[in-house]
Amino acid sequence: MITPEPLAALDLTGRVVALGVALWSLELLAVRAAFADGGVFAPAVAGSLRLGAKQSRRPDRWLYPALLVQLGAGVVVAAAGPMSQVGRFAVLALLIAYVAARDRRVLGGDGAEQLAAIVLVAAVLAALPVPSPTRVALAVGFIAAEVGLAYLTAGVAKAISPMWRSGAAIPAILATHSHGHPVAAALLADRPRLSRFVCWSVIAVESLFPLMLFGPTWLVVATLTAGLAFHAGCAVTMGLNSFPWSFVGSYPCLLAAIPLARSLS
Repeated sequence: MITPEPLAALDLTGRVVALGVALWSLELLAVRAAFADGGVFAPAVAGSLRLGAKQSRRPDRWLYPALLVQLGAGVVVAAAGPMSQVGRFAVLALLIAYVAARDRRVLGGDGAEQLAAIVLVAAVLAALPVPSPTRVALAVGFIAAEVGLAYLTAGVAKAISPMWRSGAAIPAILATHSHGHPVAAALLADRPRLSRFVCWSVIAVESLFPLMLFGPTWLVVATLTAGLAFHAGCAVTMGLNSFPWSFVGSYPCLLAAIPLARSLS
């Protein structure tokens, strides 16, 4: 199997994740309700979810600038690449603004946002002050291991859940207000066998995902194709738009880590 070089893999992953963060910033800036009373950025919401009152008194003057920096730096990294001369400093600015915005918003985060932060940290450590082959290889291996662990733990957590094993989980999620899709929910609710098949397919793909690092070419292609289809389906039906950018964007690092994983097996 032909796999990408670590530098090329980290560059592509960084570009995709940065573009996803930029789009996330644009979406938040466009949705004014997020900053209104009751929104995920409302000071009262942030204060009520913190243990102390310090967060509720924190000034919000830097929040909009942080989102604007995210947007601008994300576009620069996506265009120039995190390993380029301008991209190295842009990805550092992107990471700082991203962490600041996520710290201010204490409601509504997800695993895709956490993975994006991990990728940005790895890219910064590999790129600054100048890219090092050793640090690039370590960053690629770390991202690949983190993604594999994320899939594995998600699959195991679903496997021990009675709702997922019975096939009731996905129809229940699709029936919610925040992540719902009425047509898909009704389709699965009326077809319990199909619903059970979909739930178990998700469990199987996530639980067995790390095996692709050690398997033959057909298993790698099948696993990554299934992952792409899964995240695309979640984006369309559940509105989880950030998941393809973070998880599918990390696939180049997974491919680049295959030779190392097989050498250790």
